[in-house]
Amino acid sequence: MKQNLTNEIVVMEQAQLLDTIKKAFDESSQSSSTNKKTYVYGINGLAAILGCSRPTAQRIKSSGKLDGAISQTGRTIVVDVDKALELIRLDRKISKYSKHTPYVPSKRIGG
Repeated sequence: MKQNLTNEIVVMEQAQLLDTIKKAFDESSQSSSTNKKTYVYGINGLAAILGCSRPTAQRIKSSGKLDGAISQTGRTIVVDVDKALELIRLDRKISKYSKHTPYVPSKRIGG
């Protein structure tokens, strides 16, 4: 099999070889770009994607709302960015219109 492929490459003209290489490169780059996942590491990475402070990111992580996007082994925290943002979006959508959390007006101090 390798011998036949080698013979075909040797016999190919320059234009055919370039076309074959170009097609192979395009196919590989398309398949790798669709499967590419983005990860951030640690509380600093989570805070960066959420645009909040480290203590707030720690509170969100501890709340369990992002458990599907976070994996932790020991002290190493890995966050799947796309999944975390999707879970946050879904949580906002649910909690905004939820009947289970009644509206409580804030108390005005010194009014």
